[in-house]
Amino acid sequence: MRPSSLLDDDQLAAFRSTGMLRLPGAIPGPEAAAMVDRIWDHLHRSHGVIRDRRQTWPAGQITGLRAVTDTPEFQALGSATVRGALDDLLRAGRWQPPRRWGRLLGTFPSPGRQWTLPDGAAWHNDFVPLQPGPALRAVQLFTILHDLPARGGGTLVVTGSHHLVTRYITGTEGTRIDDVDLRVVELSGRPGDVFVMHCDTLHAAAPNSHEEPRMMATTIVPAKTVS
Repeated sequence: MRPSSLLDDDQLAAFRSTGMLRLPGAIPGPEAAAMVDRIWDHLHRSHGVIRDRRQTWPAGQITGLRAVTDTPEFQALGSATVRGALDDLLRAGRWQPPRRWGRLLGTFPSPGRQWTLPDGAAWHNDFVPLQPGPALRAVQLFTILHDLPARGGGTLVVTGSHHLVTRYITGTEGTRIDDVDLRVVELSGRPGDVFVMHCDTLHAAAPNSHEEPRMMATTIVPAKTVS
């Protein structure tokens, strides 16, 4: 392990290979819970949604959450663990802290809807312009705020696709294109788990066929432009 590093060489090698790195418990549980409480409070005031009254819940994507992340609770998304991982991947002092540490991703259950793999048109990456400097221009963070089981609406990621960028696949059993291993991985886990993704990795939204809403946060952290 390199001096003062958070990530070991195996983790860095895995990130280079798959474009994805998991940081379990990178956000303390109580801080994740405080963010979820803030989201429910906002939904109650703005949409009449009551946490323990399912009949008030809408179906599908949650909208109107942009302002919530301006509240103090969401500064916890930039925890010491997250910052340490960014230092290792993008180099200390060489990345740009976001103005907001998270854009909220929320999906309420859709009763009766079956979980299906998105079609080819749904796979995308959140474009980060080319710039002089290191090959890794940015990473995208996905933070789980509330328990997120399989098929609960977690973002789907095609690991390895950052090597191809413009290719799309829809298979779930894994395949190999131009000597690049590709696999669809569903982001699921416990509150406070953080996934760090290479900015060129293909990903897609998925339906929520679970009983609880998906609550995640995402943000893109760019490397600083080299002048």
